[in-house]
Amino acid sequence: MSVGSVGGVPTGSTSPTVWCVGAGAIGGNVASRLVLAGLEPLVVDADPRHVALLREPGLAVESPGGDRMTPMDAVSPEAALSREGRCDLLLLAVRSQVTESALAPLLSRLAPNGDVVSLQNGLSCERVATIAGEQRTIGCAVGFAATYLAPGRVRLDAEGPLTIGRLWDSGATGATGGTGEDSGLARSSRAGWGVADS
Repeated sequence: MSVGSVGGVPTGSTSPTVWCVGAGAIGGNVASRLVLAGLEPLVVDADPRHVALLREPGLAVESPGGDRMTPMDAVSPEAALSREGRCDLLLLAVRSQVTESALAPLLSRLAPNGDVVSLQNGLSCERVATIAGEQRTIGCAVGFAATYLAPGRVRLDAEGPLTIGRLWDSGATGATGGTGEDSGLARSSRAGWGVADS
């Protein structure tokens, strides 16, 4: 396996700063797994009640393998803009119709070599690329099934892989270089769902 980088942070070194934007069925499950993998993602969601419950007592995830409660650092989009530091990797898991309104305001917080991973099953990758730039856009096919139940509660219905990769041969060096194998996201998700190279 070659050494890659995520958001300009070489894999095997300091973990990248990850923001999960949207914490519904997909985003909530991914954020929960990242926390369990030892990362500390900032979860950004527009629903104040959902945000409050993610913080305390945490996101309740129901799954065939057992239920779990995962407290998270969760904030509103407005509060995210005032956070110190930069985001190395922004995981976008919002409905396709709010892609631009959710992503555009947060781009100012993305690190110069940061990337945006669209967890929208390819539905909005071209739109994300228009907003963030082709070289910063990574697509993702979500192979697991999940359901948003209520504020603070999601369900993992069936496990499956996250397959990530660039849509264009951009030659970018700031993130995965085109395969999920080299990314911190891929390593953390492999623990729960597995990852296939693009």
